[in-house]
Amino acid sequence: MLTQREKELIPFSSAVPRVYEEITGSSLSLFGGLLIDALLNEVAQAMADLVTIYGAPNDQVPVKPLPWVEIKLGVFQRAATVMRTGNGIEYRRLYIRRGDVRAAATVLTKSGVRFARIDEILTASEASIGPAVGGETEAGVV
Repeated sequence: MLTQREKELIPFSSAVPRVYEEITGSSLSLFGGLLIDALLNEVAQAMADLVTIYGAPNDQVPVKPLPWVEIKLGVFQRAATVMRTGNGIEYRRLYIRRGDVRAAATVLTKSGVRFARIDEILTASEASIGPAVGGETEAGVV
């Protein structure tokens, strides 16, 4: 049984990086960009496959559990701050219960799920940059 604190709703966009950091041991706090955005959306989807995500499309509608099928057919966007359903509804107010954050991290860790570590992403990006004429660097295709 969840305690009152564990039932408390917290922003989903705050929970996703915490779960990522717990699983990988790699912090995202100093980074941003499209790669990090995609990575957080991937983690968000993995979490949403396990626990209830709450949301509302606007401030006038109360937050409620999102239907599982909408999450399954939808996509997370903008670093897990938006869930766009298959029929085009955008949920921008996303939440998760505090206790479910811990539960999702535990299940994902025990299942052996693997997300790319930020240091691996940065190393791959640096490896794609090669020397150019005159000692300058030029970006290569990753």
